[in-house]
Amino acid sequence: MVFFVKDGKIAGPTNQMTVAGNFFDLLKDVKEVASDLEFTPMTIAGYIGSPSLRIGSLAVTVD
Repeated sequence: MVFFVKDGKIAGPTNQMTVAGNFFDLLKDVKEVASDLEFTPMTIAGYIGSPSLRIGSLAVTVD
Protein backbone atom coordinates (compact mmCIF):
# COMPACT_ATOMS: atom_id res chain seq x y z
CA MET A 1 0.00 0.00 0.00
CA VAL A 2 1.21 3.52 -0.82
CA PHE A 3 0.44 6.47 1.44
CA PHE A 4 0.18 10.17 0.65
CA VAL A 5 2.16 12.24 3.17
CA LYS A 6 1.26 15.92 3.59
CA ASP A 7 3.04 18.29 5.99
CA GLY A 8 4.95 15.35 7.47
CA LYS A 9 1.81 13.35 8.37
CA ILE A 10 0.12 10.45 6.61
CA ALA A 11 -2.96 11.93 4.90
CA GLY A 12 -4.26 8.55 3.73
CA PRO A 13 -3.75 5.73 1.24
CA THR A 14 -3.57 6.44 -2.48
CA ASN A 15 -3.95 4.37 -5.63
CA GLN A 16 -2.66 6.89 -8.15
CA MET A 17 -0.33 9.87 -8.07
CA THR A 18 0.60 12.30 -10.85
CA VAL A 19 3.68 14.50 -10.62
CA ALA A 20 3.89 17.51 -12.94
CA GLY A 21 6.85 19.71 -13.79
CA ASN A 22 10.30 19.78 -15.31
CA PHE A 23 12.63 16.97 -14.18
CA PHE A 24 15.74 19.17 -14.24
CA ASP A 25 14.00 21.84 -12.13
CA LEU A 26 13.06 19.10 -9.67
CA LEU A 27 16.70 18.00 -9.38
CA LYS A 28 17.76 21.60 -8.72
CA ASP A 29 15.18 21.83 -5.90
CA VAL A 30 16.43 18.80 -3.88
CA LYS A 31 16.91 20.03 -0.29
CA GLU A 32 18.00 16.81 1.45
CA VAL A 33 18.92 13.23 0.57
CA ALA A 34 18.21 10.53 3.18
CA SER A 35 20.49 7.63 4.06
CA ASP A 36 17.82 4.96 3.35
CA LEU A 37 19.05 3.87 -0.09
CA GLU A 38 17.82 0.37 -0.92
CA PHE A 39 17.98 -1.58 -4.17
CA THR A 40 15.36 -3.93 -5.58
CA PRO A 41 16.37 -7.53 -6.26
CA MET A 42 18.09 -8.18 -9.59
CA THR A 43 15.63 -8.12 -12.51
CA ILE A 44 16.02 -7.93 -16.26
CA ALA A 45 16.45 -4.15 -15.84
CA GLY A 46 19.23 -4.64 -13.28
CA TYR A 47 19.26 -3.17 -9.81
CA ILE A 48 17.04 -0.13 -9.24
CA GLY A 49 17.20 2.00 -6.12
CA SER A 50 16.75 5.48 -4.72
CA PRO A 51 16.94 7.13 -1.31
CA SER A 52 14.13 9.31 0.01
CA LEU A 53 14.40 12.92 -1.14
CA ARG A 54 13.16 16.17 0.35
CA ILE A 55 12.03 18.46 -2.48
CA GLY A 56 11.39 22.19 -1.98
CA SER A 57 8.18 22.22 -4.02
CA LEU A 58 6.43 19.80 -6.32
CA ALA A 59 3.05 19.76 -8.10
CA VAL A 60 1.28 16.52 -7.14
CA THR A 61 -2.26 15.25 -7.75
CA VAL A 62 -3.44 12.27 -5.68
CA ASP A 63 -6.45 10.00 -6.22
